Amino acid sequence: MSGHRALECQAQRLVRCYPKRWRARYGDEFTQLLIDELTAGEVSVARKLDVLAHGIWTRLTYAGLAGSVLDPPRRMRSMLGALCLVWAIFVMLAVGVWAQLMIGWQWAAPVSAGTTAAMWLMSAGLFGLGALVVLIMPLFAVLLVRVARTGRVDRLRPLTVWLAAGAVLYFGSHHFGPHWPGTGGHLWSGRALVPAGMARLGWAATLWISSYWAHPRALGSFPAGELAWMLISPAAWLALIVSWVMTVRRLELTAKLQRLAVLFSVGAVMGMVVFLAGAVLWVLSDSSGPRSLFAVGAIDFAIVAILTAGLIATTRLLHRVAVTGSTVVAR
Repeated sequence: MSGHRALECQAQRLVRCYPKRWRARYGDEFTQLLIDELTAGEVSVARKLDVLAHGIWTRLTYAGLAGSVLDPPRRMRSMLGALCLVWAIFVMLAVGVWAQLMIGWQWAAPVSAGTTAAMWLMSAGLFGLGALVVLIMPLFAVLLVRVARTGRVDRLRPLTVWLAAGAVLYFGSHHFGPHWPGTGGHLWSGRALVPAGMARLGWAATLWISSYWAHPRALGSFPAGELAWMLISPAAWLALIVSWVMTVRRLELTAKLQRLAVLFSVGAVMGMVVFLAGAVLWVLSDSSGPRSLFAVGAIDFAIVAILTAGLIATTRLLHRVAVTGSTVVAR
């Protein structure tokens, strides 16, 4: 490969940091500018990082998550899609942590008042988020019917993937749920906090959220079917979340539906705050409980950090949604 061709390929790789729509308008000019800078030896590591940072920011702008490149209706749909993405990841990780803790809850009462309070807070927050999902499902079903009636393949495809991924998660979790380690347990006064059937499904659906991935030898002792499910379930989660976000981004929302979305968003933030308060209280608790049933591991600290980042991102997005929504209504 000639020297000029190598510089051209390097410039094109840098330009790919920017979204496709931006490249279609400015890509050729910017590529030539980078080639000239590379030829003159003026592209340092700092310059490459600057291009990367601006490329990421431009992608966020064209996705409607920053700036005001998109018109308000499209920006609103993009931000609602981003909110759905953050919520889905938050709920998925929250269910994973909660279901693991419920195993210990089935076998023994925590010896720490902080851990007990944490379990109540986490359960309350998760049930609140679940109630919002139940409330929003009829509305979401109506919107999906409207999408289906359009007959457009680009809108029907994510809907089909969403239904298929949801079916895989439900039936797979139902199949592996009986293997839940919390089955049986010991009776004590606070054990009925959560129905065992609900905890089993949550545990099976998030079985792949585990520190066992860092211990291949221990992971190899799992049954083959369970290992297969630990590989299939995250793919199903990914398909479910991505298809849901794509569907939301393509919906035509009226001003009334946008106001409802903001209202549901506020409720979701409240549920996230309650759950996260319980999670933080648990990881800061000074007791792991009997037989270390409530012990905190490195993966739990990582998940709590991700949940905190998700809550911060949600509040910022919600603010932008509220501002954009007022702009759309005013128009």
